[in-house]
Amino acid sequence: MSVIKRHFQVNLKGMKLMQKKIDNLQNAMPQLGQRFIEMSLDYLYERAAFYIESSTGNGGYEPTGELLAGLKKDYELGKVFNDCVHAAWVEYGTGMIGTGTHPNPPTGYQYDVNAHGEQGWTYLGDDGKFYHTQGLTAHRFMYNAITDYRMNYKKIFSQAFNEVVGGAI
Repeated sequence: MSVIKRHFQVNLKGMKLMQKKIDNLQNAMPQLGQRFIEMSLDYLYERAAFYIESSTGNGGYEPTGELLAGLKKDYELGKVFNDCVHAAWVEYGTGMIGTGTHPNPPTGYQYDVNAHGEQGWTYLGDDGKFYHTQGLTAHRFMYNAITDYRMNYKKIFSQAFNEVVGGAI
């Protein structure tokens, strides 16, 4: 973050000017917090969308657009989420194939809930054909977006600070 340097004369006029700048900075803090949240959510949303688009559609996974359409952000609640019914399966993987492919699965997440093991299972696709699978590797679209955010949140904060506070002092 850049350092803002201001010079003030040590006299009554200079002290009043300094107090005004401090008051302006205090008044800008709620706006700064909200703007940082908005910019953070925008960044996470864009990165998650990028990872959905770049990691799905390879292998046995057929992209339908539902996963990308399910990606949402809520500024009031301060969260990015995916309300697609199969989002967790794509994020964390499924079956024997998915086991161990996500670095941080939630506690209690089960990869092989029906104990199919290495035999896998057969299912009827939307196209009326039967398919056999042993599962799906994790696509980690949210995990990767959060990892990117951890490397860039200071830059995002600096941008929010300059946008909101830059004119206040």
